Amino acid sequence: MKRKFAVLCLCLLMILPGCSNMADDTEAEETVEQVAHDPQEEAVEREEPVEPEEAVAPEEPAAGEPVVDGAFPFTPQELVDILNEAASLDDSGKAIALNDYVESGEAIWPENGSTSLMLTLDQNEAGMLEHVYFLWMNEPNLNVQYTSGLFIGTMIAALLPNHWEGVAADCDSIFNDGFGSVEYTFDSVQMDFELLQDYGYMDIRVAE
Repeated sequence: MKRKFAVLCLCLLMILPGCSNMADDTEAEETVEQVAHDPQEEAVEREEPVEPEEAVAPEEPAAGEPVVDGAFPFTPQELVDILNEAASLDDSGKAIALNDYVESGEAIWPENGSTSLMLTLDQNEAGMLEHVYFLWMNEPNLNVQYTSGLFIGTMIAALLPNHWEGVAADCDSIFNDGFGSVEYTFDSVQMDFELLQDYGYMDIRVAE
């Protein structure tokens, strides 16, 4: 779950209009080779000190595989927990939490009773997530729009870890324009995103 939580934190500022991309830079620790010295040896001239080797930055860890054994590496409830954690960490007061997952394909509504956004999750026989459908109303309600942006960014980062930056930028552009659509198929994942006059939706599923 630590990896999932780290993924979640990366996207909290990704999709909302006017947000900026963030990336973590890691600094390599410099290592210095110590020259062995024999205290019993009397040397007239000391050897030149050995110069430390130039530090080499460690390779960044490979992004997680988005699909494992034909499903996403999350249970439906784990994805709901990730979204609700994103809402709880947000200090704007606009984010809306979701009810818990009940069963495959059943609508998940906000805890506050709103019907302006809805999430449905499908699981495979092993109980792992294989299809995500998120629908929100394109209305002036700031809480709905803000929460939709937060959840979309969070799910993109969690389910498309190798492409989240470009996909989130495209979706952010559509949010700013107020309409538009994009489709992607990569890494065994298919995603459709569209914003219309009255509503918008995001569909992410394991590609057949």
